[in-house]
Amino acid sequence: KPMPDIFVGQSSANSPQQVAVGVSSGAIVAASVTDTTTRVGLVITNLSDGTIYLAFRHAAVLGSGVPLLPSGGNFSMDDYSYSKEAVNGIAHSASSLVSFQEFYN
Repeated sequence: KPMPDIFVGQSSANSPQQVAVGVSSGAIVAASVTDTTTRVGLVITNLSDGTIYLAFRHAAVLGSGVPLLPSGGNFSMDDYSYSKEAVNGIAHSASSLVSFQEFYN
């Protein structure tokens, strides 16, 4: 399913946030399931010195899914990766930080 149509000035952003990703799968970003807002964009950046792996809707698994490389590796949602599902992450080291920002219409 393609991303919703967005026009300049019609989307807004949540405040940037940081989340610690651990050695077991955990939520980074909750699913976008409200009737009043729809996720139209998402950026996640790895702030740690180890690789973090992402999974959408499912538990994250080391070595699988979408890798965020150390120290600035990022994921930017586009037409081919658009999802309103929850994003989960897992890391080799406890308390590995990511930052993220969501955009809504």
